[in-house]
Amino acid sequence: MSSILGKRKNEEVVSFSPLKRISVEKSLLDSTAYNNSLDWLRSKNFKVSCLLKHFNSKIINDHPLSGSCYTDIGYALINSRKACFILSYRQSLGTAEPPTITFPLPEEDSNGFSGQNALTAFVPSDASDKEPGLLIVMPISGRIAYWTSIGNALAQSYICPQGMESLIKLLPKEKCEHLCCSNPMKFIISTNFGRLFSVQLRDPAGQPDVSVQLFASDISTFSTILQKMKIFNYPSIHIIALKSPPLFSPYQHLLYVAEASGLLEIYDLKLENKLVSGMNLSPIFKQVLREGCPDASGLEVLDLTICPTNGNLVSFLVCWKNSINYRYMIISLDFSDISSPSVMNIHPLYSFSSKSLESSKLHYSSSGNSLFVVLTDAVIIVHVQEDDKDIVSRTSWEEVIRMNTNVSGGIFMSTCYKYVLGKYSIPTESCFIATPYSGIAEIEVHSLEHPANNESLVKSKLEEAVFYSFLPGNPIDFSCNYLRSIKKPELERIIVDLGMDILNSRSTHLPPLFASLMQHLSCRLNSLNNLVRYIRSMSLDVDRQVLYKLRVMGEKCNSVRYLWNTIDTEFSTVSHSLIFQRIIYRLTQSASSDNALREWFLHNIESIDQLIAQAHEFCIDSGSRVQELPLEVLDVIMEANEVILAIQSSALAYRRESQKIYKLSIDTFGEEVPWTSTPETLVLLCRQFELTRSALVQSHQGTSDVENTFKIKDKGVLRNVVSNLEVQLVALTEVCFDAYSERIRWIEQRCGKDASEIQDVKEAFAVNRRFWVQTLSDIGKGSSAIRIAEKYSDYRSLVELCYQLYEDNELTDALNNYLDLFGIKFAFILYDYFVENGMALELLNSDRFNKSYLKQFFKSRDYNQISWMHDMRLGDYDAASHRLLQLATKQEKLVDKKESELSLSKLFLYAVPSNSGNIRDLVLVEQKLEQLHIQKMVSKSVMPVVERLRSQGKKYQLVEAVVDDLIGAKVAPVIARQVMQRVVKKFIAGQVVEATELLEYLSFSLYRREDLVEGEVTDYYLALRLLLTTRLTDDAKRFYENTIWRRAVLHDNWIQVLDTQGKNDAIIETQFRMSALYRTLEAVTINGLFHEGLIRPGSLSSCKFEGYDPQNLISIYPPARFGDVTEVTKVLNRESVKLDHYLTKTNLNTCYISMCLSCDTI
Repeated sequence: MSSILGKRKNEEVVSFSPLKRISVEKSLLDSTAYNNSLDWLRSKNFKVSCLLKHFNSKIINDHPLSGSCYTDIGYALINSRKACFILSYRQSLGTAEPPTITFPLPEEDSNGFSGQNALTAFVPSDASDKEPGLLIVMPISGRIAYWTSIGNALAQSYICPQGMESLIKLLPKEKCEHLCCSNPMKFIISTNFGRLFSVQLRDPAGQPDVSVQLFASDISTFSTILQKMKIFNYPSIHIIALKSPPLFSPYQHLLYVAEASGLLEIYDLKLENKLVSGMNLSPIFKQVLREGCPDASGLEVLDLTICPTNGNLVSFLVCWKNSINYRYMIISLDFSDISSPSVMNIHPLYSFSSKSLESSKLHYSSSGNSLFVVLTDAVIIVHVQEDDKDIVSRTSWEEVIRMNTNVSGGIFMSTCYKYVLGKYSIPTESCFIATPYSGIAEIEVHSLEHPANNESLVKSKLEEAVFYSFLPGNPIDFSCNYLRSIKKPELERIIVDLGMDILNSRSTHLPPLFASLMQHLSCRLNSLNNLVRYIRSMSLDVDRQVLYKLRVMGEKCNSVRYLWNTIDTEFSTVSHSLIFQRIIYRLTQSASSDNALREWFLHNIESIDQLIAQAHEFCIDSGSRVQELPLEVLDVIMEANEVILAIQSSALAYRRESQKIYKLSIDTFGEEVPWTSTPETLVLLCRQFELTRSALVQSHQGTSDVENTFKIKDKGVLRNVVSNLEVQLVALTEVCFDAYSERIRWIEQRCGKDASEIQDVKEAFAVNRRFWVQTLSDIGKGSSAIRIAEKYSDYRSLVELCYQLYEDNELTDALNNYLDLFGIKFAFILYDYFVENGMALELLNSDRFNKSYLKQFFKSRDYNQISWMHDMRLGDYDAASHRLLQLATKQEKLVDKKESELSLSKLFLYAVPSNSGNIRDLVLVEQKLEQLHIQKMVSKSVMPVVERLRSQGKKYQLVEAVVDDLIGAKVAPVIARQVMQRVVKKFIAGQVVEATELLEYLSFSLYRREDLVEGEVTDYYLALRLLLTTRLTDDAKRFYENTIWRRAVLHDNWIQVLDTQGKNDAIIETQFRMSALYRTLEAVTINGLFHEGLIRPGSLSSCKFEGYDPQNLISIYPPARFGDVTEVTKVLNRESVKLDHYLTKTNLNTCYISMCLSCDTI
């Protein structure tokens, strides 16, 4: 036998040694890196198992590939143009790559062809457990090689040749295209010219032999003539399928040959390969298409397959093109009447279409209940249900397994289980596929259950994506685009339900048993993370509230996971725990503590927050006995702290670490209250901190007495427990800070920064955090207190700690470092601390602290008492003057101090170049100083009375006594008394009297004794002078002017003054000039007040109180606003009546005109 394998080009051969002809390739990867039993996907109806994860690199790099599987013993045969490779995917369990047998192939002349892989096949063995033989057909030369077993082929170089060769006589331009096994020792080969060759591997005596026989040829009649005429362009026939029923089928003697056009030939291989039927199925297929797709065009048959349980049932995969895409359909025909088949079932592939024609294969499962459509990037499983009574009653539905070609490289080989001779086991519903980069996978159908509804289908597909799409190297594409077509509320509900199933261990994809509870919790947490990753990767339109809910689930799962790890680490086993078993027993009421513990951790993660309250309750129950049983009580508190810290800190840690997964900021929350910062949780955390602190304080107080009764070993234990509690107290402080900060941020997000609720929480946080930080400082954890204050930007506590822990230069350096580190926010807190603690002068000590933020600080604060000095130091006299003016106007209450501030403000204004703003401020300062000057003038007449009454022992009710003395024998209305009492009270206290109140006091001069007024100036003149310094509205000014002039008139009894009976001219003139009205007119005229804005009444009748309703009166007259408006109105009306009486009974109007003329001549 000439060596077919000897005439080939092998790049690795250095010499012609036969040892190089066949090589066994070993894996270069770590064999422990992969698990061959890995499931790529486990669905309700099927699963995809990874049998081999990687091929040898030589296979991967040698494209294109084709091949087949010998599934009985797990062999795979992979073909390329240069070699064929044989490997066992079953015997290589636990390795990344199995040993690979390489058969280099001889190099062939392309003969005008683009190139084609060799046609190879396993030759079934007579025994089920024996390895198969190998058949290789070179497509262009027609050379055939056959070995009775793979072992013989492998030993070809070492022992006597065990193989056989033969040759197919091909015509020019002819090549072999298809190879089909019709029985264990007989294969059929088809060529591109439509010729069929039978290859028999046994001679009549049953010995191995290779014989080739041509039994069908469409061109045989003309071939001799064409060859003599030297014409070699024979017509090409596009055979797309060469199929024979399975080897165990009674119909295995039939051979179906199908062309793309729909032509079908059926040969009976028992009758010397006789053609028993030939037909054109195209009309049948077109009729089917016309009924469902009127616009279909370009019908083409892609493949056929024969039902293994019914050899008369043949299914065809056809495609057609509509206006946009290629569509695919499975049409099943019954060949009971071999010359007239009938349509049994039609199934359009609804889930798949393509823009170009896809290479595809069609397979039946071993039971005939499922069809596998294998494309380059997908496998479609078509489930077929058949009625037992009526074979025509068939329904079908499909499931799609899409492959990620970027990961897998595309499917190049597919095959199904087949019965072989001598094997009687029940076959499995499986299909094997192979891809270059992802090895070999088995698709096993184990159920034919149709999904109940669309929602359950969506949930199951989403669940599959969560559990399997993130497996490293998974070649399946889980991008379910139809998820985007589901209504948003329905999709969100499905996502949340799936998250809860994972959290509470209800998902069927979760492994039922792990070696440890920790692994199970980690698996659930990873699945929740994968759910969010999948949502993000698919860009699903879900509300952020859904992501917040999923994040809460992840937080709780991580908390339980961390809690279990803490208990398992800190207390070795749960049985050594003092309180944890009791907590679980209390929550579950289960007598079996071990089962209760596992059950709770498996199914009650959602209620993890209950453990915080339970742990705290155990501390309260035992906390009162800390001095009696210090070790036991402190151990209980320490374990409770461990539980609380594990839950709270791990939740925040998860939120922080999962930001990239959720794309949610750690500072944003959902609508529901965060479970780690509910009001109840905040209270529990604060109480637990106080309880731990109290236990530490009591243990410190009783340490010396208790240690005397302990053994030396126990003393060390006590000190160790106390030390651990101190460390826990530091961690509790951080947890409390986190919880309060979280609560504040949630309220701000939900209600805004101005919500009343947030102010209460901030106030409680401000009080508590100072207590927490101060506690750490008190127990000797000052460095930890400073670290926490720095971490949470608690600048107030940081300043206070610096003044407690540092002195002199260290304090200065620390504060300056923080000023540089934290900037303006820390500076403002520090400056506020100075002011609040009477250290305001520190703000002006520029040599000690960095004052770069002081100017901004004073702009944002109302600290004018200090800020004007800073402005003065900087030479900003305008700002200093303005601050002093604000201080004097809005804050200062003492007369002398206000006068000093106004005077300094005036001085600074004179130091600044004049501008319009300065002039306005200067006018305002002058007016304020004038008001103070008038007040001091008025108080001079009152203070002697005050001093006299004080010397007489009037200490109590001094104000009332002074007012009584001022009124004397006169009768004053209630409102006049009230005004006088308020003004006198402020005179005695040295406080500033408001301008309007002082106006009232001066205008009520008609109710006071006459001897109080000194000199020529009347109180009415001072009132008018004061009125000019006010900034009242025009209506209010007019009201006050009329009131002052009216009361100036009523000050004297004009009936007596104008009664001339028994008076000479001198007396009349004296009384006339001594009247309050005349003296007021005279003083106003002499001092030019009429030129400054006062309006002299044209007649005294215009000074009457008329035309004011109560509402107007309240808006312009303070006594009416703060007192009884009815009583005020009565007083004002009485004054107007009395004025009208004088004008009616006397010639007062004429006298008033004379007074005005007399004053004008002065």
